[in-house]
Amino acid sequence: MAILKTLTLRTALFAGFGTTFVTLLLVAAAGLFAQQRNLDGITTMFRDRAVPLAQLSTVQYVLTRSRLVLMDAAERRDDAHTAKRLEQFAGYQKTIDAEWKAYAATQMTPEEAKLAETTVAALKRFRDEALLPTAEALRAKRYEEARRLLVGPVSRLNPAVAEGTEALVALQVRVARDEFDAATALGTRMRATTLGL
Repeated sequence: MAILKTLTLRTALFAGFGTTFVTLLLVAAAGLFAQQRNLDGITTMFRDRAVPLAQLSTVQYVLTRSRLVLMDAAERRDDAHTAKRLEQFAGYQKTIDAEWKAYAATQMTPEEAKLAETTVAALKRFRDEALLPTAEALRAKRYEEARRLLVGPVSRLNPAVAEGTEALVALQVRVARDEFDAATALGTRMRATTLGL
């Protein structure tokens, strides 16, 4: 108490304003830190989860369309129709290549990288041993062989690709949810800290 009596009014005011100023700086720094962390989390959710989710969904859709156009051509057995369907099939393969390449360039977790490696191997096998031979049989007007390939290798190899892409989609959702939970927890902590000051 003796120290307070010896302080002049001016010194006491400077000390009070100084303490208030330092507290405001701490609150502002904490707010900026939390804001940056949340921005990083949102960026990760968009760039590393939402975009890959769209890419993987496109691959799934176009693979399904690839099978359907080949099945349609084998069933209809019309040369003009088959040519149209094979043109669509070729476009779908380019889309798959472009989407997978873009997906492979995204930031992946170690678990995701391993799943992607397994899935791309299944995709390559599916295309090389099933889809492309079926398209070639259709191009050569060997419709019975195309039907045999659709029932055999196409049906047999498709599940591995479907399971791989589905697992990758589920991983995107899980990691995005983890990011969301971490950002929410940080926001709650920062709010409590701010109110505590």
